[in-house]
Amino acid sequence: MYLGNIVVSETLSGGTIPTNVGEISVTDYVETIHPTLIIGWENTKALYPNVSILNKEIKENLYWTFSPHEKRGIFEADLKSFIEKINNDLYSNIEIINIDPILYNIKTVEALIKRLERFSHSFGYLYLNKFYFFYENKIYHIDLNLLEFIGFDVEILKTFFNGNFKVIGEVEYDVEEKYIPYLYSKDAEQNNTISDIHKE
Repeated sequence: MYLGNIVVSETLSGGTIPTNVGEISVTDYVETIHPTLIIGWENTKALYPNVSILNKEIKENLYWTFSPHEKRGIFEADLKSFIEKINNDLYSNIEIINIDPILYNIKTVEALIKRLERFSHSFGYLYLNKFYFFYENKIYHIDLNLLEFIGFDVEILKTFFNGNFKVIGEVEYDVEEKYIPYLYSKDAEQNNTISDIHKE
């Protein structure tokens, strides 16, 4: 799932853009709801003849910047700002909840599993012995190191995760690890919608 788009006349080289940003040719460009950055003043003028060179925002969620050939320094700064913006937009509406067994007075791994059963089938991601999962616009976080420290059998918990959650293995997104379950959930939702449209 792309969080934003870059419109170019030629592919940007050297891994300049992250994997969660789509690269679209000027000739294939169509406006979308996703934040979009048009690369190159000439491309921008061709697509939007009335745009001002003094204003980088064409309209809401639509921006332009110079190409690396026109003004490399400005291009690099604007590209960095654009990527930061789309990542910040992603994070801004999502609540992060830490499931701390001490705070919630959960005394056994069995009691914890009982509480987690209602989240079954959510997308989850295990990273550096921390488990993140997305459910109803919230990202939940469980620190397995803490659980192990207070005497929980984390292997039982890992078995539960693997059997009850859609645990993500290989990661395709270039964002903070805690947001990965959210992106996979939205990607699945998007693909499912497309599939539903094509059903007869």
